[in-house]
Amino acid sequence: MAMTVDLPALEQTAPTGAPARWSRHARPVLGLALPVALALGWELVVFLGYSNGRLVPPPSKVFETIVELARSGELSRHILATLWARRRGLCARRCRRHYHGCDLRLLGFRQAAA
Repeated sequence: MAMTVDLPALEQTAPTGAPARWSRHARPVLGLALPVALALGWELVVFLGYSNGRLVPPPSKVFETIVELARSGELSRHILATLWARRRGLCARRCRRHYHGCDLRLLGFRQAAA
């Protein structure tokens, strides 16, 4: 014998028309608008002279440097070096966790000088 209880279902009606379209696109637009507004604000702060941009350079300088590194081929070298270091770190962590004391020299780590 099965016991069932009939409870009124919570009815949710999907919005139709233009408001539904707006809400579907509003989140990505707002997610992009905040970083762009902050970047433009920082660019303006440096341009007006309130900051010299030495500690945190303006976005234009960052993009200029990225383009310069990409043209010279250094950007891909740096990206590969970063990915390789991350891979080695993850492998070392997994090795320590699962094998408790494996030889990390096998992953390319050097032994610390005593």
